Amino acid sequence: MRITCQPERSDGSRRFRGWILTGLLLGCWQSVTAEPLLHSGDRLVFFGDAITQQRIYTRYVMNAFAGQWPGMVVSFRNAGLTGDGECDRTPGGLKRLERDVLSLQPTWVCVAFGMNDAGFQAFDQHRYDDFLAGLGAIVKELKHHQIQVVLMTPGCVEPGFQRNGIDGRAYNAVLRRYADGVKQLAAEENVAVADVHDLLCEIIGNAFVEKPPVSLSANPVQPAPVLHAALAFALMRTLQGEMPVADAVIDAREGRLVRATRCDVAAVTVQSNAISFVRTDKAIPAWLDPEARTVYRYLPLANSLNRYGLTVTGLADGNWQLTVAGTTVAVFSAAELAAGVNLAALPGPWQTLGAKINEQSAAAEAFYSHIWWDVKTMWWLPLEADAERQRLLERVLEVLSERDTTRSRVAIDIPAWKWILTKITK
Repeated sequence: MRITCQPERSDGSRRFRGWILTGLLLGCWQSVTAEPLLHSGDRLVFFGDAITQQRIYTRYVMNAFAGQWPGMVVSFRNAGLTGDGECDRTPGGLKRLERDVLSLQPTWVCVAFGMNDAGFQAFDQHRYDDFLAGLGAIVKELKHHQIQVVLMTPGCVEPGFQRNGIDGRAYNAVLRRYADGVKQLAAEENVAVADVHDLLCEIIGNAFVEKPPVSLSANPVQPAPVLHAALAFALMRTLQGEMPVADAVIDAREGRLVRATRCDVAAVTVQSNAISFVRTDKAIPAWLDPEARTVYRYLPLANSLNRYGLTVTGLADGNWQLTVAGTTVAVFSAAELAAGVNLAALPGPWQTLGAKINEQSAAAEAFYSHIWWDVKTMWWLPLEADAERQRLLERVLEVLSERDTTRSRVAIDIPAWKWILTKITK
């Protein structure tokens, strides 16, 4: 099926055009669960506009699943597009649903439209009605094929936004109405809803109260990686609930393990100015690009959804240096360690493993993009050669599935690392 909209290619040779802070993935439908909603063998398709096509929050979700559920083979495909036609709005999404989503035979689809539909202008009832009609039709078609759906509300813009005679505050009021419409549709259709509007308003608000205010946009029309990280964690909350990646609580005064979550701790040894133990994790935190790691500062949710934790009580007052597998992680006060620290963004061997997962996630996203542009949608190919194109498409998708399996196994046998806390003396 060929549709009229011609999206703009997103690769290193072209500058992709997007819209700032599109409604993506905030998980609020599923608050707590012991196991993820996705299971081995599932396929999740990210279906959206320019922000999805950026391949950032989608990559972080891939990293999270491979690190937090080692050995679980879940495949992810990116069906985000931007263009001059309808590709990046719900009417165009409906037109390309068969080609870009259903043809992949997904078990789950995350639907992320809304920012472009609102038009970056004052509220327009006709645009709003078109948006909900398109979104509703997409949901009904996915449900008809027995596919699980997560809807995402539109996000929000920064305070300094100006376009078409409307400022950031006024446009966010428009987006609020769109978000309410998405939530109402989700309730009517009994599907999951990921409400990102409040989340993005929160994180942007936290950044803008600083002095000087901090912008979280890569440029006037694209969110920076820190916002993608927030969106990825929010989707993880929908798909697996709020639970730590791995966490350990140790009583240094008594020299014993108090509690271990998704890890094993052995050989706890306490000396006057040091404590050591061997920790074997069953999961590692989602790897983020360095520029995205400020998400922990602006979004408290990130610290619970990607918590790679350590708590040590009973230490002598003062500062303690943490070293893991020979890598200096950070220096913490005894009070900080007693309260518990999240190490997800700090140096350590988990970063090395996470970077390997991220490399494979990025390669898989790029590979599928090439498949889509260079094999699946050969606009110029004569119909007489379509059978050969179809065979090639099937083969390269098989290769991609094999790589999904490889990525899922990177963290399946996490080594036992020696952890040492050493008191810093003046």
